[in-house]
Amino acid sequence: MAQEIRRKMDTFLREWKKTEGHLPLIVRGARQVGKTYSIRKFGETYRSFIEINFVFNPEFKDIFDRGYATDEVIKKISFIRRRTRSWRWTSSCGQRKALSPSR
Repeated sequence: MAQEIRRKMDTFLREWKKTEGHLPLIVRGARQVGKTYSIRKFGETYRSFIEINFVFNPEFKDIFDRGYATDEVIKKISFIRRRTRSWRWTSSCGQRKALSPSR
């Protein structure tokens, strides 16, 4: 079952990427079905990506309070980033690194 859900998710992610003007992607669903694995593999198709896990990083939960406008979301993420070291980014070589606050 988890394999089938992961395949559906992988197909959805490819289609989402092709859609022009797509909104930020929020992934929710049952536990242990491969969401994190699929997202990280999908992230490898980009030069870099940011992974924010709302379970482990609850301080980010309100970044979409005012909608999904890209500029607003980036501004909120940047503001929180200055206060915490709890998010991760992935470089083009696939290595996850914790980001430290700007000083």
